[in-house]
Amino acid sequence: MSGSPDGGKTCRVGPPRVVQMLPEDSTFAARLVRSRTDRYGAMSPAIWRAAEGAEEVQRAELAQMVTRGDVVALRTGSGFAVAQLRGNDCFLDDFAVSDPGLWESDGTALLLDCWEGVHAMGATGARVASAGADPAKSAMLRSLGLVVGEQWWAKPVAPQTPAAAGGQLQGPGFRALVGPAPPGYDPGGPVAFVRYLGPSGDLSEVESRAAQAGAALVVVPERPGGDREGELESRGYEVAVQWYLGTPSRPVPGLARGEGEARRPEGVSP
Repeated sequence: MSGSPDGGKTCRVGPPRVVQMLPEDSTFAARLVRSRTDRYGAMSPAIWRAAEGAEEVQRAELAQMVTRGDVVALRTGSGFAVAQLRGNDCFLDDFAVSDPGLWESDGTALLLDCWEGVHAMGATGARVASAGADPAKSAMLRSLGLVVGEQWWAKPVAPQTPAAAGGQLQGPGFRALVGPAPPGYDPGGPVAFVRYLGPSGDLSEVESRAAQAGAALVVVPERPGGDREGELESRGYEVAVQWYLGTPSRPVPGLARGEGEARRPEGVSP
């Protein structure tokens, strides 16, 4: 049994059928994204809160994306993926299935076929987003040989001023960019994304300056096991997004998830 696009159950024999995603499939895809956002939001509402009208915003964005020449957009009966060539990366963020139990089947098929298409365009590696709140998706990505290269830690802050247009923030040992949340999400105001945090950078100062600029959320990128990881956790940050990197390949038959050494892309620390 597997999940169907309308949330019911359907019998399926054999592997999922992967087909090209068309603009008219964007309603189906946006519905899956909204369902995923609601599931994440139940665990981390301050980070994953859906904006008013989110489903329509995402439907329009996806309908436009699937027509681009640098995009491979695919779907099954229970999932979809929209991968883009960005530099040398097969960039995959818009990726959802109707039920977490389908990541191993539909998710695997979609990712491998997207990688094949974008690799043919010139991609040398994949960069795939997974929420910290999505262990089934993360397990699927690891089974295909990808490893976490970067984590985005997030923490809500109380805006001290009305939301502004955004701009650069700079202080001792840090630089940040304040701007709107991604389409379809509403953390309560703009997001302060830390672009640089040096050894002398003070997280409390970053949070204070971000709140003064009207931000409602601070996001700090950090590599797994990085020097700031313990401090981020102790200050109330949580992992919102994990970026999995590498060259996807089909799982080796008989090799359980987590066994063996994943192929680590160049430049990614253990």
